[in-house]
Amino acid sequence: MTWKVRRTGLFILSLACFALFACSQISRTEALTPTIVSIVSFVDGSSHTWLNITVNHTPPPDIGPSHYVNFIELDINGTIQNLNQSPQTTQTFVVQHDLGVVQDVLIIKARAHCIVHFFSLQSGPITVPEYSLSSIGLLLTAAAAVILTVKIRRNKRSSRV
Repeated sequence: MTWKVRRTGLFILSLACFALFACSQISRTEALTPTIVSIVSFVDGSSHTWLNITVNHTPPPDIGPSHYVNFIELDINGTIQNLNQSPQTTQTFVVQHDLGVVQDVLIIKARAHCIVHFFSLQSGPITVPEYSLSSIGLLLTAAAAVILTVKIRRNKRSSRV
């Protein structure tokens, strides 16, 4: 073999060794972004609508208490509102928010902001109230139509006999 072929082979072998060494230095990392588990709405005794926003956030042990959710971002019909948070003491926690007396239908989405890993994915939208007045009216109208139809059929049957 000539020196040129040996040198090329040595270069390729060195490059492969370097690539192998570089690959062995890569370690797996995980971003521990918070997750919105659920958003549940309920009405209290004073007709106020409340949201219970359940968040899961697992800070790694090496970061500890300096890694937390500092606010929840609510998107209510396109208007953004931030709910400030103090550092949480548990992995899963509930944030309550008073919407007041709800007159219109609200479409609500939420996401949590971690001071280290930034925003979580946005939750799927929920509708508050869950059933709008128009859908309840439509349901009552359909129920009344079914009841009237059954009553008319019974009256016709009883008048034939």
